[in-house]
Amino acid sequence: VLIIGIGVNLTYVNNEIHRADYLGKLNLIASQTIIGQITDITPTVTNMRLSLATSGIILSDSFTKKIKSVTGNLLVYTPHDPAITFYVGEEIAINCKPNKITTLHNPFEFDFAQFWHTKNIHYQCFIPSAALKILNETPQKNILSASVALQTELSNWLQPYLQTPNEFYVGTALILGAKNTEASDIKNAYIQTGAMHILAVSGMHIILLWVALKWLVGLLIKNKKANTLIGTLTGLIVIWVFACVTGLGASVLRATVMATFLGLGALTNRKGNAINMLAASSFFLLVIDPNFLFDIGFQFSYLAVLSIVVFYPHIFKWFFFRSRILRAAWEITALGFAAQILVTPLSLLYFHRFGTYFWLTGLLAIPVSTVALYAGLLVFLFHPIQPLAWCAGKIFYFCVYLMNVIILKTDALPLGSISGVYLSLFSVVAIYLIIFFTYGGIYQKKLRAWNPALLSVLVLTSFGAFKFQTKHQSAICIYNTPNKTLIDIFSEDQCLTVTNIDTSNSRQFKQLDRATHNLREYKNAHQFFLVQTDDSIAVKKIGFANGVLFGMPERWLLISEPIENFLNAPIENIILANNADVSIDSIQKYFSPKKIIIDASNKMDFTEKILDGCKKLKIDVHDIKKKGAYWINY
Repeated sequence: VLIIGIGVNLTYVNNEIHRADYLGKLNLIASQTIIGQITDITPTVTNMRLSLATSGIILSDSFTKKIKSVTGNLLVYTPHDPAITFYVGEEIAINCKPNKITTLHNPFEFDFAQFWHTKNIHYQCFIPSAALKILNETPQKNILSASVALQTELSNWLQPYLQTPNEFYVGTALILGAKNTEASDIKNAYIQTGAMHILAVSGMHIILLWVALKWLVGLLIKNKKANTLIGTLTGLIVIWVFACVTGLGASVLRATVMATFLGLGALTNRKGNAINMLAASSFFLLVIDPNFLFDIGFQFSYLAVLSIVVFYPHIFKWFFFRSRILRAAWEITALGFAAQILVTPLSLLYFHRFGTYFWLTGLLAIPVSTVALYAGLLVFLFHPIQPLAWCAGKIFYFCVYLMNVIILKTDALPLGSISGVYLSLFSVVAIYLIIFFTYGGIYQKKLRAWNPALLSVLVLTSFGAFKFQTKHQSAICIYNTPNKTLIDIFSEDQCLTVTNIDTSNSRQFKQLDRATHNLREYKNAHQFFLVQTDDSIAVKKIGFANGVLFGMPERWLLISEPIENFLNAPIENIILANNADVSIDSIQKYFSPKKIIIDASNKMDFTEKILDGCKKLKIDVHDIKKKGAYWINY
């Protein structure tokens, strides 16, 4: 209870929104100048995304200009501009009005607002290049700016050997944790095959570095005590520098802290228990930043290691091979299976897919990535000696190229990825209970553990059957697409879309696909039909004509024109769109609907008018912009 209380208190104190001078507590006007320091730079497909630690704001109007000290983090999106180069540590001034980061809350959509909130970032702004000014050409020197500068320099060292986009992306991500958006296809292949962990700088990198350093120190120093002291201290310094250069991600931090504990234990002749060290390292990191608990990388990293510690010894005993090669191959495969046991439920919860060939990519790609990592480190070590650096660079390129071939070929295999698996948090908890009690029953020989395990299976099966039933029912969903109308009607494997989105416009089509993809996948829809809001269509059991959506137990009416065009239709539910020329009184007079949906194409004043009317007449109403998409199964 004490630890929980401390954790809650630390989380509260760490959250920037509780500070008195927080940016979000100010009465922000349409435009003001905000001053801050760049803490992170991430290139996206269309923009540069800057993380800004704000320090001051100039509140200006026609009468006064006041400079006020503020705190708070801000995401700044600005178009790519070849004339501007950003550096971590630079101080910049931007002219904008920050907006709260929000989520559209479409079905099964990733909650970006929550994602950024757990990183202590709650506001964002989009600005043109002209609204941004660099205040100091020389970035402020600190550990973060120095590590980013070193990462950039080392990436430049690798550039001559990784001249193809895919190899440069994978090579720099593998060895430096660098961010790059130019090779999205190869990144998707790693994700689909369950091999993305190879590119995440993590415990594997720390172990390989530690082993290499211990070996080098062992060659130079033969005295056992001096070897242990110098080797451990050198190793700790190098892995912490490496962690800083690679961005101090959750997985590398976990591995570095655990290695630090191991190293300190070696210096004091103490051996630690793996689970105890895992718990101690997580506690240490959560004290520094409680928001790590909600970081996906943190969760995956700790679950993977815990899963390996608990299950690997048992899985490895399944088979015995006399051949050293086969035994080494089985070790890698067993590690992969062990890690997946606790990681898979969480992966399905977040990403709704499972790479079935994770064992194959691990077996083939991990040995190659090990050679690639050592070759890349040799490129850095031999950089002053170009002939040796060239040889190491060629080996590095070949290994990265071979890794990419393995991943792409695996991704092309049939049934390489199971997608469309949408688990609820309740289901994930039930799965973990099944794993926990089954492990207790089998390996801890506790027969009493079988009772809750079987109960969890029963509950999960019942819930799964219910979800399967609703998955194949007819349904309607009104999505939250800013300033647009977008509706899907589902019947069996058919999906009819009613929208005013211009699908010939690639940007608007992507907007449609992002909003609808997850629910369509969940509903297992294979036949798709699209009709504009001013047109009509009929497909088997479902259709749209004269504003009426039919094919469900209840009739829905889409009103986007004057109400006189829709009279005398038996309607249970109404969707209001495009600021239709209607009043709540006229709607009640002609239709008496059970529910009114105000979609995202309506302006705020129209929405407020309808909400007030519904409140007075006690009509059930759903505002898409505020509450997110409306989805109902029949």
